[in-house]
Amino acid sequence: MIRFYVATVFIFVMLIATLGAQGSPYLPPPNLFFVRHFELNKTELDAEKKAVVYYTAGKPEQMNKEAHDYVFERLSYEEISYHELDDLQYEVCCATLQLFPRTNQPMFVLYFNGAAKQLPFDKDTDVDLSLILQNIGWRPLRERLEEFLIQNPHNQEAMSVLFASTLQNISDQTMSLDVQDKTTTKTLDGKALPSFVRALRLIVDAKALDWMTHGATSAHSLYNLGRLRNSPILANSSEFQSVVIDLVRLIEEAIEQRPTSTLFRYLYWSAFNSLKRKPAPFMQLLHKLDFPSNTDSFVPITSFLSILRMDGLHTGTEANKQLIEEAFKLHANVAEWMLEKDPHLDSVFRSTYGDFALSRARLMIQFKRYTELESHLRTTRDIIGAGWGQFAKDLNSHSNIKNQQVSDLPELYRTQVATILELPAIVKNIKPFNGISVSHNLDEEALNKLRNFLQQQKVRHSLTRSELLPFNSWSLYNIDVLVASGMVTVGNESNDNAGMSELLDLIRKSDSDNFRILKQFIRLNPDHFDAIDIYIANATKFLPDEELEKELLGYCWQTRTAPSLEAYSKMEKKDEWSQLISKIIGEELLKLSDVPISALRNPWLNLSQWEDLDSQKNSIDWYSLLKESVFWYAPEYYFSALEAPMPTAVLIKYLNMAEAAKDWDAVLTACRTRFRWEKKNCRNEKILGVWEKAENFLKTPKSPTTTIEQQQYLSPVSSGLDRLAL
Repeated sequence: MIRFYVATVFIFVMLIATLGAQGSPYLPPPNLFFVRHFELNKTELDAEKKAVVYYTAGKPEQMNKEAHDYVFERLSYEEISYHELDDLQYEVCCATLQLFPRTNQPMFVLYFNGAAKQLPFDKDTDVDLSLILQNIGWRPLRERLEEFLIQNPHNQEAMSVLFASTLQNISDQTMSLDVQDKTTTKTLDGKALPSFVRALRLIVDAKALDWMTHGATSAHSLYNLGRLRNSPILANSSEFQSVVIDLVRLIEEAIEQRPTSTLFRYLYWSAFNSLKRKPAPFMQLLHKLDFPSNTDSFVPITSFLSILRMDGLHTGTEANKQLIEEAFKLHANVAEWMLEKDPHLDSVFRSTYGDFALSRARLMIQFKRYTELESHLRTTRDIIGAGWGQFAKDLNSHSNIKNQQVSDLPELYRTQVATILELPAIVKNIKPFNGISVSHNLDEEALNKLRNFLQQQKVRHSLTRSELLPFNSWSLYNIDVLVASGMVTVGNESNDNAGMSELLDLIRKSDSDNFRILKQFIRLNPDHFDAIDIYIANATKFLPDEELEKELLGYCWQTRTAPSLEAYSKMEKKDEWSQLISKIIGEELLKLSDVPISALRNPWLNLSQWEDLDSQKNSIDWYSLLKESVFWYAPEYYFSALEAPMPTAVLIKYLNMAEAAKDWDAVLTACRTRFRWEKKNCRNEKILGVWEKAENFLKTPKSPTTTIEQQQYLSPVSSGLDRLAL
């Protein structure tokens, strides 16, 4: 994955740290603050094999834009980092790289992996910057990717880099074409579209969708896909249309399996679907989705809002008026679909519907649909019931984006809307709450006792104080049933569960009913992995049970989801489970080098959870795994806090093994990289202890500082470097 937002001050940091011994006339003693940043950025940038181009304008500063354009006509954004330097920064750069500074003329400094080349900038002279970089050791991204994928054809990290690279290339070329020219295909370089199609075909053939995550990279790729919308080049390419149809179908199938845990897949489905000659309606996808009722699962509202966004439509043209009408109609259809799937808003859209309705209201204000807004608010009040108060507060909030506030309405409509928002919430007789809701008038001791009991039972609960109840008493209900007796009084007995037997019976009945409904849902939807995962998580309460355990063996193999340690302790077929654990660990270890980061779940943590079930028979050598495996990036990348793919539980296992091997360099690298050199970022005593031990063995500074005298002496240069870092 290419991280476009990584800062590239590492050259200066590295060489500042070493210059004190060399006695350079250009640099003061080392600033240890930057040394820490260098260690982190060096790991990331060296692993990405990324080159850096520095430019100093000298006296004719008006040439800055010309130099920038000159570089990126010859090198791509994802291949290099580019920075403009002032005179002081340029002198620091030359001193550290042992180059002679020429401050009176525009200069380029090209750097890669410890080697540097300086050359003057002349806009009228065509210089092959790529060739110069290759002469100091750098190799183009596509060349390295092709070699790596020959050896590792299913590596999804490498595929994602290839996808982002080819997408960037075709996006940049397409946007540079004259949109009025219907023969635009002739202006492409001849390689952009075939390369992009090959990258997509690799993804389709490998069914490789786990890479659809990684915040900045996915956001950038989705932006570039948006730039290609309505492109005649893609619409007229039969090869592209064939592969994009296959890719959209593959993403759609994955969403149907896991509709509640694949945010980026919704966004990529929408982006790729829009590139088809005949895009499928979004509602067509939604109507294919099913959700288990009475569960904690939910669909992130961000998915729908990102797909249904209407930014930039408000320009007043007739074409955009039609688009706005279609967009609002789609919003209404999505809202109706949510209520079809979750009519009481007590399950999958419990929190999503209110957020979605709030966003619709803000859009109605933005697009001046005031009459429609009044109707929408009254309907929303009827539907969300007790949540109306918070809804009204959020809509009135002054933190909203400009032109989306109630205060922006014309006076007549502002008064009418304000009147609606001041109406009280409609509280229904049975609150739509999937769990146990308790009204109480308890003292603090009794309340804590009740709360602890509910937490131990792992039941979702709501506690609401009511002065209408007799002192120290409580009533309870769930979505379907009010407790027949109405009131349960907490007794004074020393037994922790005194007075709670009726509550416990209700919890068990509610759990049993929900589990039975979930089981029936899975029978009708055998490939719904989200529902199966919920089933596995809730099975603990009903074990031991021979038939249930047999089902779990099949489900855990199907989804590769590990049962909880508590559930495993109640299993009776330990030999069968041990065999299953061994098979899954073996397969997931092989898969890990291809899918080290997944959009669905953390593969490191999943492996660790399987190991924990039967660690004596199926232990993993985490230390050797990271030392010997071939990843697209260096193993240290997987400790990086930027993406944080390695969870604390796995990091501790790795550190224990590295400590046993007395590999203190590995310990120190892992700890520093994972917590960005700052011990204050780590809250785990075990990790801090090993970190301290490694520092002592390697005799490294425990907490780098600079004296007041050094700070005063460093301040002019530090200020320049700080500007560069920004």
